[in-house]
Parts: sequence; structure tokens; C-alpha cells
Amino acid sequence: MSEQQQRTIADPGILDLIHDSVFRRDLEGRILDWNRASEELYGWPKAQVVGRRAHELLKSRHARALADLEAHLMVSGIWEGELTRTTSEGREIAVDARWCVRRDGAGNPADIIETARDITVRKALESSEQRYRHLFHYMPIALFQVNAHALVELFKELRAAGVTELSTYLDAHPDFLGRAIETLVVEEVNERAVQLFGAREPRELLGPSSQYWQERPQTIRRALEARFRGERTFQEETRLNTPDGRVLDVLFAAARPGEQFDSTVSLVGVIDITERKRAQETLQRVQADLAHAARVAMLGELTASIAHEINQPLAAIATNGEAGLLWLGRSPPNVAEACELTKRIVADAQRAADIIKGLRALAVGRTPEQTPLCLHAVIEETLLFLRHEIEAREVALALDFAPDIPQVLADRTQLQQVIVNLAVNALHALAQVNGEQRTLTVRTALSSATGLDCAIEDNGPGLRPEHLERLFDRFFTTKENGMGMGLPICKSIVEAHGGEIRIANRAVGRGVCASFTLPVYLPEG
Repeated sequence: MSEQQQRTIADPGILDLIHDSVFRRDLEGRILDWNRASEELYGWPKAQVVGRRAHELLKSRHARALADLEAHLMVSGIWEGELTRTTSEGREIAVDARWCVRRDGAGNPADIIETARDITVRKALESSEQRYRHLFHYMPIALFQVNAHALVELFKELRAAGVTELSTYLDAHPDFLGRAIETLVVEEVNERAVQLFGAREPRELLGPSSQYWQERPQTIRRALEARFRGERTFQEETRLNTPDGRVLDVLFAAARPGEQFDSTVSLVGVIDITERKRAQETLQRVQADLAHAARVAMLGELTASIAHEINQPLAAIATNGEAGLLWLGRSPPNVAEACELTKRIVADAQRAADIIKGLRALAVGRTPEQTPLCLHAVIEETLLFLRHEIEAREVALALDFAPDIPQVLADRTQLQQVIVNLAVNALHALAQVNGEQRTLTVRTALSSATGLDCAIEDNGPGLRPEHLERLFDRFFTTKENGMGMGLPICKSIVEAHGGEIRIANRAVGRGVCASFTLPVYLPEG
């Protein structure tokens, strides 16, 4: 800093004309001068800060010790960097600061001039952008960032021409759909998208989005119509083409976080449901075979059992998928909640696959795969499948587990089926509770040296006495839309494991206690 610059910056009148914070401090850190921009930035008037130590007043913080920074300043004469400080109102801000040592005529340090600029908003935006990039690239679902600037301009032209309904316009101008699809340009994809679509590198998936829509162009048409109406989100099960020639069954969701009509960036999420669709197709084939067998062996009852059991995981997949997409469609997206829901979708898909596997084993006469299991672990894992429904119904979950229980010998999937059925029954009963806390309690206890109990209790209205004796009859149900297969299936599973199941109104308080007992696992030898 030249002598002329030092004289200029020391002039209080000049300091107040500078838009950045500028203040002067002595070699001990005490403030000597303080311009108007400093008053506005930090909140203290000049009269209250002169003579006070700057770092103590402003609570200056840096990754390195301030003493090290000051030592560097005395050697080099200049220091630049970012500091965190606290205003008079207690608000933390980030500043981009520059310190400069002024020297006297003999070349000795005289005082220090600091200039600083508030970068709090910039830092917040950078941090937000970094979080977004991190989440975008490492989310376990395929994500595409799409530039829709040209589409927005097309839509503006249509509105200017008086078009109010895109569907009618597309019917009259079918070529417009192809033009609109070409304007949607994929700018970025995450690693999961690269894996799912069989690309060798991300750039193979970039460019016009038309490459994905040869199989189902009507889906993108409906998405464009929703966007033209100003809807922020769109979702649909569809089929997408991949660069390597495959066709994927997917849950497609598009969301845009910007203004209603003119957001130029969209975020597209794609969840692979190919295995789920295959499971549905397998189920349809199984049901068709059973329908034929029913004509010769009265197997219609088994068909209903299959439909009842497979419906639960498939319904959970759909519910969690819809909820996850809603979280992603928020501004800003709640990615953590969406990620948790995606994990549940994977778990439910596996559960559906396990049920199909069990049905196939039944068809060829194989016995269930019974292995030693920790009942507590199975209960906790199963309740995760129901977490969304428990939260949505505002039900308090209480676990009362006996300590140090032995293992049971059971088929994990079948045991989960029993727990899910009993817990869902309890949740349906709790839907009738108003004005008080709804509670679902799961207890375990050793009933004897060889028996382990699991009880699932609710504080709902309870069961009518005349219904209690018929609960395990096939096709008897107390629900408006029930099939009457859940409890008979639970009974057959528990008894096949050498256990016993019971349903009764609670002895104390309102509600129902559904419990089953399984023999404990006794290793040979």
C-alpha cells in the first residue's frame, strides 16, 4: 500500500464513502476508526466500538488460530481470507476480509487496516449447491437434471396465441409433441442413472430426451400437459428406452422447483420397477393356474390367499413411492425422507419376491426354509414396512421386549406375514379412535422354557363377542373391504411352525390383543 493510499484510507470522510466495511486497529487489536459500512454490517455505532478489541467484539473465528493469522500478517504485511463473525444482534455472518499493515516513516508497523465484505448469502448458496450436488449424485434412485428453457419459450408462444388447453392443441397439431420433446435436454445424470440405463459414462445419457420415449410417448405427452397447466409435479408408471436397446418398467416422476410456469430446470426421478412388474406378471400366471386347478380341486380359496398376501407389499411399494415423490417435489426437496422411503420400497419389493418364492415352493411341495431367528429383530424389521402407515395414522408405537430371549426356528417371510397381518388389523381398529392417543404395543415374553410369546395390542374399540369365535373362519371379516383371509393364513402359518395363535379383547382397558406362541429353538446337543 502506497503512502498516498494510506493517507486516503485513513481519512474518515473517505472511509464513509466506501461501501465495504473498513476499520483501523492498532497493533494490539483495538479499534481506532470504524466507517459507516462497518456500522451497517456489524450493527455497532462507531462511538461504541472505538478502543475495543476487534476480535473480541466481533467474536472472530477462523479454521486456524487468530494468533497464527496475526503472526503471518506481521511477516508478510497482508492477509486475506474468510472469517466468521457475530453482529450486535447475535447473528453469525461470513465475511471476506483483507488485513494490511500500515508502516510509519521509519518502516515500523503503525496500525492495521481491515476491509471486509459480507459473503453470508453467497456461502449459504454455495453450501446449498454442494449439498444438492452431493445428494443428486449419490441418491439410490436414477436422477436426471433437465433443461426446459426452450420448452418454456414454446409454451409462452402458445399462451400468447390464446392456447389454454394443451391436450386439445396437441390433438389438432400432432407434430408439436415431437418438437416439444426435442426441446427437453438432459444436462446431468447421477451414477445410479448411468447404471440403470446401461451407459458406460454419463455423457451417453445427455442430450435431447426423445431417446427415452419411443416406447411410451403418451407418458411424456401427459407430463407436458401437466406442466402447461402449471402443476409442479407429475408421476406415472411407464416404460423407458435405454441406449443399449432395453426397455425398462419404471416409476417416472418429474418436479420443478421454480415458478409456476417459467421454471427452466426440472428434476426427473426414475425408479426401476421391472422386478415388481415381473412379480405381478408371475402372480397373474400363478392365479391363472390356481383358477384352473380350482375347477378340479377346490383351490379357489388358495387363489384368494395369494392375492391377499401379495397385495400388502405391492400396496406398500406404491404408497411409499408416491410419498417419496411428494417429498422430492417439495421446494426444497426433502431428499432424506425420500431416501428413507426408497429403502422401504426396496424392502417391500424383496418381501413380495419372497412371497412369490414361497408360493413356488408350495407348488412343487417344498417345505418353508426354517432357520434360527431372533424374534425381536424380525419384529423390528417388519415394523419398518409399516412405518409410513403408522406415522400417517398418528399412532404411537410401543415395544416391550423381554430381555435375553432365545431364538425361534421359523421361516422369516412367513413370520413377517403373521406380524404384518396382525399389526395392520390393529392399525385399522385404531382408525376408529378419536380424541385420545392411538397406541400400538408389541410385547414379547417367555411363556415357558420351550415357548415364546408375541402379543400385538391396540387401544381401539375391541371386537364384538359374537365375532370372536369366527375370526379364523375363511372369508369371515369384520372389515368393509376385507377378504377374510388374513387371520386364517396367520393361523395356518403359526400352526405349521408348531405354535398357537389367539385373538381376544384386552383384559385391561379397551382394544384387542392378538398373540401367538412359537416353540423356542433348541440346538441339538
